[in-house]
Amino acid sequence: MSNRLRKGEVVCIDYGLFKHYGIVSSDNTIIHYSGLVGKARVEEVTVREFSSGKNIYVDKSFHSYNADAAIKKARSRIGEENYCVLNNNCEDFVVWCTGCKKREHQIPRLVSGLISLIKG
Repeated sequence: MSNRLRKGEVVCIDYGLFKHYGIVSSDNTIIHYSGLVGKARVEEVTVREFSSGKNIYVDKSFHSYNADAAIKKARSRIGEENYCVLNNNCEDFVVWCTGCKKREHQIPRLVSGLISLIKG
């Protein structure tokens, strides 16, 4: 993780089978879909709360967007509880906020990884 995150950057934590995404909203806060399925909500939390002790990386594949507009859009959804792992997850959230084109969705990677684990 860089020592200084910049407002508007898309950040993620790599958990191996999936990544968790958020948007840096200030020097010490990140807006993201937090919690578990069924209890997930959009929240603005400290960097420490977002990371839970894991390394945070800036996702450079998100670029050419207006950082202030992305933060404004992210803040407009604070409190939302419409999480869906298939089409309204943390990655979808940052794609919507930034207006960037959606890259390869991580769900197929997650399913493939789980099948590999099951097969052994």
